[in-house]
Amino acid sequence: MSLPHPAMTSGAFAALCRTSKETLRHYKDIGLLLPAAEGDNGYQYYEPEQFFDYYLIHILKKTGTPLAQIRSYMQHQTLGSLLELLEQQQQKLTQEIHELSQMQQVLHHAASSIREGLSGRYPTEQPAVLQLEEEHLIAIPVTELEHSPDDTDRALISLLHKYVSVCRQEGLAADYQTGAILPLDSLLHGTHNATHIYTRVDAPSHSCYYRNKPAGRYLTLLDRGHWDTTGAYRTLAAYIRTHALTVTGPVYAYDLAGYLLNGVEENTMSLLMIPLSENDGR
Repeated sequence: MSLPHPAMTSGAFAALCRTSKETLRHYKDIGLLLPAAEGDNGYQYYEPEQFFDYYLIHILKKTGTPLAQIRSYMQHQTLGSLLELLEQQQQKLTQEIHELSQMQQVLHHAASSIREGLSGRYPTEQPAVLQLEEEHLIAIPVTELEHSPDDTDRALISLLHKYVSVCRQEGLAADYQTGAILPLDSLLHGTHNATHIYTRVDAPSHSCYYRNKPAGRYLTLLDRGHWDTTGAYRTLAAYIRTHALTVTGPVYAYDLAGYLLNGVEENTMSLLMIPLSENDGR
């Protein structure tokens, strides 16, 4: 039989498309992309123009379009159907790009937090006064969380639902690691009762849950290897009394590597921060 001119073997066409002959064979078997001709020797031949058909299939497949839907389109091609299909896939890609960007932010923040804890910047034995940068927080009052004293998993799920909902509504990128805000009186009296649980976000927000942690001088202590930070709180309280420091805000306790990152106690790192008057600790 006569072959199309110029004709390409399945191997040459697969190389042009950067795919495999097995993929082309599968597309032929399901009626998705048929060869232009079959030689007397049983070989399959393609025309160079079919590259554009393959490329469209490749793009649509990459966006998650089922092969059956692609085949239906390829068999009934119109400008209207192509436009509808492309717009659908464009919307899907936009959503996936947004979700991937959020994942990237979570990984970036998690890596940065661990790097921060391992940097040696923060004291681990005795507190020290450091200049810290401003942070943006989404802080959920503990009274709004569904939990019981014996059900920490439910409390965590409730917290994550809140974070995800608020951050999506406000278009915020969050690290979804947890921190706690405690009133100074709680620290000094040894009760350590948190009023809010927070996560850091990348920008200010109009949300009722938004809270600014201002830049300034903070009494800091890094507690490593303990889920129970009671000892670190006692150390901070004693240091404040001994040095007669003037505290200007609540206590911020943040898990640099805590429950959300691992389940091994020796790997935990909690950064405790207490804002001070600009004249303290100099």
